[in-house]
Amino acid sequence: MILRFDRRLLRNVDWPLLGAAFVLVTLSVVCLSNLGAGRGGPALAWRQLVWVGVGVVALLVLAALDYRNIVRAAPGLYLLGVGLLREDLRLQELRRLVRIRRHHPGELLLG
Repeated sequence: MILRFDRRLLRNVDWPLLGAAFVLVTLSVVCLSNLGAGRGGPALAWRQLVWVGVGVVALLVLAALDYRNIVRAAPGLYLLGVGLLREDLRLQELRRLVRIRRHHPGELLLG
């Protein structure tokens, strides 16, 4: 499947909103990069830029798709999202149990 980008979509872009988002991302990256090295500033700024790039790519891919295909896939996407949320909850509970088991058994009674 080749993704084609329709130039007519550019007329429907909310340019002021896109500009505001760009300013917001720029400010956040500048603020993160000014954090001290001990607080992970430059690494956090790069991570922020990477995720913004991933989001922009996802936006362009979804904008190039026919919305009717997305509507047809909605029930499956919903079930996938619910399943991922359930798995995340299960993993959080597992991490909590692992943290509890690291302590001496007597410490749990004290506290």
